[in-house]
Order: sequence, then C-alpha cells, then structure tokens
Amino acid sequence: SARSSASGPSLGLGSRRGSRRGSIVGQDGFATGGAVFHVSLNPNASLDLVLAFRPTEARVQDVEVAVVTALHGVDGAPPVRRAVSLEGVQPRISLTRTALDFGTNIVIRSNQVKPPYSKDVYVRVNPVPGEVDAPPVAVTFGRAVCKTDDGRDAVGIFAVQPTTVVASPSEMVGIDVTFTPRDAKRYNATVPVYLGEAADGDTYLTLELTGAGQFPRLTFDVRECVLPPVPLGVRSHATFHILNNGYDNLELRYRLPADEGHLPMTLEFPEGNLIGLAKERLPVLVKFLAPKPLSFTANVEFMDENGKRFSLPVTATADNCLLTVEPFLEANAAQLVLHAPPGGAC
Repeated sequence: SARSSASGPSLGLGSRRGSRRGSIVGQDGFATGGAVFHVSLNPNASLDLVLAFRPTEARVQDVEVAVVTALHGVDGAPPVRRAVSLEGVQPRISLTRTALDFGTNIVIRSNQVKPPYSKDVYVRVNPVPGEVDAPPVAVTFGRAVCKTDDGRDAVGIFAVQPTTVVASPSEMVGIDVTFTPRDAKRYNATVPVYLGEAADGDTYLTLELTGAGQFPRLTFDVRECVLPPVPLGVRSHATFHILNNGYDNLELRYRLPADEGHLPMTLEFPEGNLIGLAKERLPVLVKFLAPKPLSFTANVEFMDENGKRFSLPVTATADNCLLTVEPFLEANAAQLVLHAPPGGAC
C-alpha cells in the first residue's frame, strides 16, 4: 500500500516496519540516482511503504517508482513499476524559512541578564487567483515542543513572538524566534502553525528549530607551547595566545605544575590578565632558564571564576650538549664566540 503526504523533503520511498537498510547500492539493476533502499524480506512477508512528497512549486508532476528484485545467482525479474501523479498547490500562507538552525551558542544561566539568541522569520499571505479585496488572514504559532538529543522534554528553550499575526494578501509580517540554551546539549523543537487566531485545529505548517548550548571555555592558538632548547644559563621564551569563547569578562588565574620549585619557568601577561568581550585574544609569555641540564613537559592550568580548568602542555629543554642546542647555535651564530680552554679543542 502507498499514501502521499507533505512531510518529507522530497519524493522518497520509506518503510514503516520490517528490516530496512538505506544505502547507495551499486549492483546491476538498481537505480543510480535519487533515494535507494535495499530491503530484505522473509518469504511470504509483506511490507508497507510510505511515499512522501514535498512540492517546491505549484504544478502537477508525474513520476515513476520502480521496485527491482535482486537475487545473487538469479537473473533479475523485470522491475515492478508504478506511476504516481503528484500535485503541488499554492498554500494560503508561507514562511520565508521553515527550518532554523541557531548553531552552537553559549549557555545562558537563569541568573544572567542576557538577551536570548534570536532570528527573524517572515509570514506571507499568498493571494488567491481571481479573488479581489480578500480579507486579512490571522496566523497563530503554537507552543514549541522541544526535546534534547537524549529524548528529554525541555521547556522555555525556544519561543516565538508575537504568537499571532494578521496580514493582508501579498503582505509579509515578521516574527522573532528566540533560543535560550540552558545546558550543553542539542535541542530540537517543532512549532505548529495554524490558520486563525487560536492554536487549535489542524496544523497548517510546521517550523522546525534546532540549536545547541555550550558552556564558556578557553582555548589556545597552539596545541603545545614548545620553547627552543638553549644552553645552560641562557633564557628561553615563547608566546602563545589564550582565546575567549563565551566569557563576558574574566580575570585569569593560572597554576604552574606542582613541582614548580624544580621547574624554573615563569608566566607573564604583557597585556594584562583580563579577557572577555573587549579582548578576545590574550598573549601569554613563557620564560625558562636553568643552571643545570633539564628537560620537561608539564601542564600549565588557567582557571575561571568557578575553578574550571583549561590546561596547555609546555615543553622546555636546557643542556650544554652541542647536538641538543644546535638550532640555538645556528640561529645565533653571528652573536656567539666559541672558545676552548688551554689544551682543549673547539
């Protein structure tokens, strides 16, 4: 059996029950374009199929759906073909966008005075051919039914304002759709759209909403800060940048490795330790000087006001071995004077 509906993105063939595996099948006899399903059926079994149609223009279309039997070692039987007639009609109302993706946004705490993220959608009342002086049409948006990716209900995440608009034929009226993420999750919602001033009766259109929340965090412009190897008693330094992602105004704190007494490393903030909306990128200068041979990799931790930590590994080496410090000698050849003690060689 087959039926048509207006709930899919295009014409496709789907299964309502039974075993199904969707794939692009490359076997002989299968269609090479469009949506292809490889369906396995047990003997004497049946399978209901759903035909979905979502027109993009007002016109009549005739298409053909073919089902091919594919058995290994057996010549394929002629395909079973069915002609399908489809008609797209002009809707009474239309939306400039029927799906909105807010992307990933910073979580808004309930105690924060911060406006939600918003996007605009416009409602257009399509004129009826031959109708003169048509009255205005009321359009009502129902409550957003929102769920997280784990299937839990979420209330107050998406909202539409105003919920009811009135527009004349060929007129476009805007609405504001807002997104207020409360947790680091992905949210999906469906907003029913009704003709009339009441959110009841049959749904005329639906508005699909998606968005994700993310807690504020700090990132770095490098995966690891590697200081150049230097001879003993020579200072080595390197600069990296901390990148802000979601903090309005944060005074950075940092923590050196636990055995910092044995690691002669210091941090400096040439432009201060405040990061936020006014300064999204903050340089940090790492310095290292050792009087004895030493090589290490250790994490430097940066913390926000809640104690959340963001770490970056730092690697440094000091040695008098010529093989180890050869890059340093080559880079500073014009400024170095090498000499040997009496009786020695250089």
